[in-house]
Amino acid sequence: DFVDVALSTAASAAMSADFTLHYVLRENETGLHSYIEINHTAAMADLDLAQVRTVIRSDPSLFDHHSVTDARFGIMPTPAELAAGTGVSDATTQLNPGTAYEAETGRPVYTKYDWSLDERSREAIGVTGDDYGAWVVEPHRESHPGGPWKQHNTVHQTTTTPVVLLLWTSTHYGTPGNILLSGDESLVFGPKYLHFNTGASLSAMRADAKTWNDRSLHRSFYDGLGIPDWTTTANLADVSGDLSIAGSGPLENATIILSEDGEDFQFSRKGYVYQTTTDASGDFSFDDVRPGSYRLSAVAPGIYGEFIVDGVVVSPGTPLDLGSLAWTPPDFGSDLWQIGTFDRSAEEYLHGANDDYRRWGLWFDYPTEFPSDVHFVIGSSDEAVDWNYAHFERTSTTPSPICTASATSPEWEVEFSGAGVPA
Repeated sequence: DFVDVALSTAASAAMSADFTLHYVLRENETGLHSYIEINHTAAMADLDLAQVRTVIRSDPSLFDHHSVTDARFGIMPTPAELAAGTGVSDATTQLNPGTAYEAETGRPVYTKYDWSLDERSREAIGVTGDDYGAWVVEPHRESHPGGPWKQHNTVHQTTTTPVVLLLWTSTHYGTPGNILLSGDESLVFGPKYLHFNTGASLSAMRADAKTWNDRSLHRSFYDGLGIPDWTTTANLADVSGDLSIAGSGPLENATIILSEDGEDFQFSRKGYVYQTTTDASGDFSFDDVRPGSYRLSAVAPGIYGEFIVDGVVVSPGTPLDLGSLAWTPPDFGSDLWQIGTFDRSAEEYLHGANDDYRRWGLWFDYPTEFPSDVHFVIGSSDEAVDWNYAHFERTSTTPSPICTASATSPEWEVEFSGAGVPA
């Protein structure tokens, strides 16, 4: 009831590993399951994989919108409009006036980076038109390094066709996603599901695609597919526990991560990564964790630092209850003042909310918005107005569309009053 098409590329001087990309077509499904095998031997030169991706190209006459979350969707410029524009930075184009994209978004510049998305938000990403949708659905993401806040490119227009990206690993946004293969090693990324559908609207097609983001729909099929290094359902385990702040009670809405043992989850390059959140009682649970030794990390809004427990051993097919975990955040003494919130975002600052920070060229506005750089007065200044979301260098006061002006480093000041100089 399925066909597995395997496309193999043997190791070469340019790419010292054997790659096999699988597309699996299953009966009664309008889509393709895909996974990739990478095999390296000791006889091959070491291979540093900075990025592995599969690019799905679509017909621009049929697909003119893209969607990455329920709230982030919209029209694309056409390939011709993109080709006629002016490049202003990497993969970023200033469009000629009059495009439907600018009329809908208010942005005269188009860049694929506007459509980047972090791991924790990925349910379905895709392109649509009046009649068809093409989506990447990712119920199995544990082979992606980098953790919940790791950003990847997703979908975007090009000068030829719209593309949907299956990013298996990358070094985007500063995290070292590159994986060094040395000796006898193998990797398997995926599987992911490429879903194709029809519907009365973009939102209807998106809603349909999201229904496939359910691990149980594919579990038994994947168990019998023969994917190398695949852990069958019987050998997976659930991991649970509850987290509290020592002396303060349960911790709600904390992000809990299982990742490579002994490594910061943001910089881990190998192993598997799982994520979940705590409920109002501080309880958390992970479903379908592969056997192995993990680091458990916790981060929470408003709390400085991370909670870390190494040596969490998950055994095949055996549920693991970690019990009650108490986090004692570091205490550096009494606070003099604090700007912002510990939440791994800049939403509370100027341009930090509602994806405004993705708007290209905000650095050109900085000299006007802060002619004397940031001067923040504790007790009277407003973070949303008086503190910029990013520490821009100061560019030319007469900006051109292309950022080539010499720049100087800004000097930011915080003014506050106190009873005296702390000892």
